[in-house]
This record gives sequence, C-alpha cells and structure tokens, in this order.
Amino acid sequence: IQMSPDVFSPQAKKWGFQVSLPERLFYDYKSRQSGQDLDPNLIFLSKNYRSNERLLKFSSDMFYAGELSSGSRQRIHPQLGPLVFYAALGKEEIEENRASYRNLAEVNEVVKRVKELSDSWPDNEWGKKDLKQIAVVSSYRYQVGNILDH
Repeated sequence: IQMSPDVFSPQAKKWGFQVSLPERLFYDYKSRQSGQDLDPNLIFLSKNYRSNERLLKFSSDMFYAGELSSGSRQRIHPQLGPLVFYAALGKEEIEENRASYRNLAEVNEVVKRVKELSDSWPDNEWGKKDLKQIAVVSSYRYQVGNILDH
C-alpha cells in the first residue's frame, strides 16, 4: 500500500503536488495514447519482490489479470499467516504545536502487536530474530514518537 501525498499548502496544490508522480505519469501517458497502440517502450513490471506470494495473489487476480508474480521467498508466520488486521478504536489528538496527531489507542495496539510478533518470532522459518525486519508505518510524526517511546 502506498500512502497518498498529503498536501496542505495552497501553492503546492496549485502546482498539482497532491497527485503522486506515478499517477501523473500514468495520466500523461494515457492522454498521449488516445486510440494508439501501446508504446513499445512501456514496460509492465510483473515481478514483485516485496510481497509474499499469498498476499500478492489477491492484487494480481483483482487488478492485473493474474499477471503479477512474487519474487519474494519470505516464509509466512506459522501462527499469524501472511496478513492480519486489527482494530483500534480511539480518538486523534493534536500535538501541542498543532503540527501532528496521534491516536493513543492505535499507539497501544501497535506496541502490543510488535511485542506479540517479537515474542512469537519463528526462528525456523525466518532465522535469528532481527527486530529491524519489523516495519511500522504511520502518517503522523507525533504518533511515531509515541510508538518509539514505548
């Protein structure tokens, strides 16, 4: 999943920065095609090296006519599987200087789940525990700080 570009500056919006570069290129290319055959220089990247094959299958089937394949050989977690969803109900709070937000329910849930993953690290499947292999993504700097403080 790719985060969308959040743009708050009116000038940046005027320049179109709320649209990501890949999206701009897509629409530019599409507008140039208008009924023509596809450009032979267009390359469809069909191999994904970041996603487990079981995760990738859904995207491949739903959006790419089954054309995507996984280059990842990462084994899935024996108890958690390739993907798990959790819910954290809470309220966003604004930082003192009003530059960022946090949701303490999400912070606590993330900390709990990272600890759960660390405690159940499957050495046989993934090798020696390496916590640098766990990534947590948040769109709020204030929330990231709260997660790191735990």
